[in-house]
Order: sequence, then C-alpha cells, then structure tokens
Amino acid sequence: MLRFMGWAFDPVRMASPPFSGRLRRLVLAFSAIYLLAASAMAIGMGLGLSFYISGRIRHLVTEHVLSLTSEFVTSQVVSRLGLEGPAGLGQHELAKLDTLVREHLLKPPIVRINMWDAEGRLVYSSDPLLRFGVAPGEEVAEALRGKLRVEVHRGSDVEGAGLERYPQVMELYVPIALGEPAQVVGAFELYGDYGQASSLVAWTKRTILVGTGLGLAVLYPVLLLVVWGGQRLIRWQEEELADREQRLHHMAYTDPVTGLPNRSLFKERLEWALAQAQRSRDGVAVIMLDLDRFKLVNDSLGHWAGDEVLRAVGARLRASVREEDTVARLGGDEFAIMLAGLGLPEEAGEVASRVLHRLQEPFHLGGHELLVTASLGVALFPQDAGDAEGLLRAADTAMYRAKGQGGDNFQFFTPELQELKARLLST
Repeated sequence: MLRFMGWAFDPVRMASPPFSGRLRRLVLAFSAIYLLAASAMAIGMGLGLSFYISGRIRHLVTEHVLSLTSEFVTSQVVSRLGLEGPAGLGQHELAKLDTLVREHLLKPPIVRINMWDAEGRLVYSSDPLLRFGVAPGEEVAEALRGKLRVEVHRGSDVEGAGLERYPQVMELYVPIALGEPAQVVGAFELYGDYGQASSLVAWTKRTILVGTGLGLAVLYPVLLLVVWGGQRLIRWQEEELADREQRLHHMAYTDPVTGLPNRSLFKERLEWALAQAQRSRDGVAVIMLDLDRFKLVNDSLGHWAGDEVLRAVGARLRASVREEDTVARLGGDEFAIMLAGLGLPEEAGEVASRVLHRLQEPFHLGGHELLVTASLGVALFPQDAGDAEGLLRAADTAMYRAKGQGGDNFQFFTPELQELKARLLST
C-alpha cells in the first residue's frame, strides 16, 4: 500500500484487469467529455472571433472608404464644378471627372460611376446601357438630401450591365455640395470592386476556423496566433487607409503643379500666425504676387511651358524667404507669401525687393530665355487689417496698385488705396 498526500494506492489492485479497465474507460470518458467541451468552446470562440474580426475589417473598409471618398469629392471634384453642379457640365467634362475619380480612388477600384443633378436626373453614367430617364433609387435620394451612404451587394444583384462578374460590389452614395452654407447640387453613385476586401474577410474566417479545429493540444497557441494574425490584418488595413487619407489630405492642401501649399492651407497657416502674433505682439506680413503678362507664355509656348515657369517661380520664391515662412500658389499665376514674427515693417519690403530681384533673372526653358516680372502687394498686421480675410484683401488691393504702375514693382497697402478702390467700384 502506497500513501501520497493522504491518499492510499494499491499498485497490485490498480494493475488488476478489472480496475485498470475501469480507469482506462474513466480516462477515455473524461478525455472525450473534456475534448468535446473544449472543442465546442473553441468552435464557439473561433466563430465569434471570426465574425468579430471580419465585421471589424468590413466596417473599417466601408466607413473609411466612404469618409475618404467624401473628402476627395469635397476637395478635388467640387472645385471643378460650376454653380449648377453636374447639370452645368457637358458629357466631355463629366467624362473628365470620371477619369479623375478612377485615377485617385484606387481601393476599391471603381467599376461604374453615375452622376445625378439636384433634381434627381441622371446626367452621366459609365454604363452605356443605363437609360438617362431612369428614376433615382432611395439611396440616391438620400444623397441628394445630403446624407452619405455605403452598401455592399452581390454584383449579380446590381441593376445594369457589366457588374455580374464581380462577386461583391461596394456602392457609395456621396452628395456634391457647393457654397457656404453648403447646398447639394448633385450626387455621385460609385460602384467599387469589393472582391479584395471580401477575400480578406473570407480568408480571415477560414484561418480562424481551421486554427480552432486543430485540437485541444494546440488550441490556445493557435488562437493566440489567429488573434495576432487578425490584429495584423486590421493594423495593415488601418495603415493602408491612413496612408490613403494622408495622400488625400496632401492633395486637398497642396497645389498639384508647384507642390506648394494651396489657398486653403495658406489661409489656415495665416490664421494660426495671426493668433500667435496677438499673444507675442509680433508683426505679420502678407505679400500677394501676380506675374506680369504671364498669358503670353501660355499662348506662345503652350501650357506645359507655363507650368514649368510656375514651378520655377515657386522655387525662387522659396529661396527668397526663411524656412518658417510660407509660400503658396493661390491659383493661376497668383502666389502669396506669409512672413511671421516680423519686428519692423521694413523687413517685408526687403523680402519683396529680394523677390523682385530673383524674378528678374532670366528663365531658361527648352532653349528659350524668358523674362518674367511680377507685381507685388504688401499688407501688414495689425496696421492694415486684424484678420486673415482683411489682410488678404489689403495685399490684393496693393498688388493691383503695383500692376497699375506698370508691374515689376511692389506697393504697400495704404488706406488711400482702399478708398480709391471703393470709389472705382461705386462708379
């Protein structure tokens, strides 16, 4: 008889056939019950985890794609529309918008684009079989009321031709709004190939279910591996979406020709600099710059040459100011410079003189030597205006004064210029 921690064991009796058989049956029964219970729990956990991860991936994809698509429409498409929205464009211009959307919204790839005007009329469709008299669906009606919507359907269930070959299609309904306050003038109805995201979700489910079926011995390591893999997938998707959001943000705030900040970013930085200046009592200057007779470059050498000149001008302007100053292209041949932390107003005049001097150097382009001059207007904070809009208007007024003096010079804003402008506008 053996004793261990108060328990008595008889090796001879335990080795006897009746007892050993009962022990084996007990062990087998316990193992079977434990295995069944653990397998049921593992399958339940695996199913729950697979649905959670796949649902989260689907949510991330649909919501982020919808948000970024809406941001893209607001920042890139609206600027190309007139006051009438899509209804005011011809089929050629609408086809250009189609190309723009397809080039920049790559994930998921856009496979069909419909555009509707504010009255619910179909004005453009990339599906040649879709009739222009078709009535808008509930989703389009909601978009025309200013609501964003995203849905996922089988390609065979979507009306029209050409989408049945896609297992799943993501439908995006995005309003097109213009003005302040925003007024909806139309809507985009975009169809994207959801196959990659759908495959990712299906692969995730299969991976989890196969992992949970490996058995009790590897149950916990496999679950940890699957969870880690699911987290990697989610993290990868989030990084992809974050990268795409960063690219769209860059597009929304950067001039595509020169790579300089655009009007929106310039205004944001100016408002921030003015807020800082109010606390520090420093000065801020805005220099508006318009190239003289720039249209002659486009007319004589072509728009490609004009773009090259704009890029070269942007580089010279950046070389004329400090690292902390901002140079932006506001549109056309108009640039702006913001100088923050000024001690004396004369510093702004020194920068304007330096800019004029750099621009007077010839531009060499394709065997041509071009002479490009500019008219500059300078406005100071707080002397000339107390906010960003007022400062921009003051600099613009001074710039047109410089242009009226024959160009290739700069002028400071004065109250007399504002009074003169008011009299001219009233006559």
